Amino acid sequence: MEKFRVAVVENEDPIRQQMVQALTDVSHRTKVLLEVDEYSSGEAFTAALKDNLYAIAFLDIYMDEMTGIEAAAILRKEDPQCLVVFCTTSETDMLSAFQLHAFDYILKPITDEAVERVMGDALKILNAAGNYIEIKAVDGDQSLMVNSIMCVTVSGHYLLFRVLGGREYKTRMKISEAMNLLSDYRNFLEINRGILVNMDYIDDMSAKGCRLKDGTDLPVRTKGTQQVIQSWNDYCFKRLREESHRRSFNH
Repeated sequence: MEKFRVAVVENEDPIRQQMVQALTDVSHRTKVLLEVDEYSSGEAFTAALKDNLYAIAFLDIYMDEMTGIEAAAILRKEDPQCLVVFCTTSETDMLSAFQLHAFDYILKPITDEAVERVMGDALKILNAAGNYIEIKAVDGDQSLMVNSIMCVTVSGHYLLFRVLGGREYKTRMKISEAMNLLSDYRNFLEINRGILVNMDYIDDMSAKGCRLKDGTDLPVRTKGTQQVIQSWNDYCFKRLREESHRRSFNH
């Protein structure tokens, strides 16, 4: 069964409970497991982002102290891929909302039908975006979108899963176990002992090392360097060829 984590950020208890129930109904109807976390303020939600990754976040725009817009701005820095859905009593803030790349919005009073409509569209996007893997991090179980994983590195007796936005999840796991988890995904390459990289996030590769698009530098193994570089070049060429084919097909 597919599993996605969802955050509901709403300062009014009855509305928050209604949304949680609506999401529960969607989960039962679609056979998709939705793990829902509730937050009564933007401050509580943004504080939790250090330890939690969400596929979808429903944010009330008008809350006490921190607004939903402000919370979304912090969320975007932590997790660029989270689908943000704003809940509001007015459309006047929609320009600010969509400048933060909001996925959708729901006008209050919120209806179950509106929640189900947005979730239906969101699940189509999430299913198309890729699969998730489950890891037992030291701070709790985490569901990581495969496409958001930038690299996996050994750190002592632990592995560090680094995702988009720079967040890292530490887990007591062997690199061989991580490789098995990601074996179905052709975009991961072992560039050195204990270093697995998502080739979609490589900015440059040479005998001197591998630089990711966020500026992270990783060492490439000395023995077999050219083979590693060639694997990346082959992957890039194949991606370009597939993209060219898609564009030709669409036109």
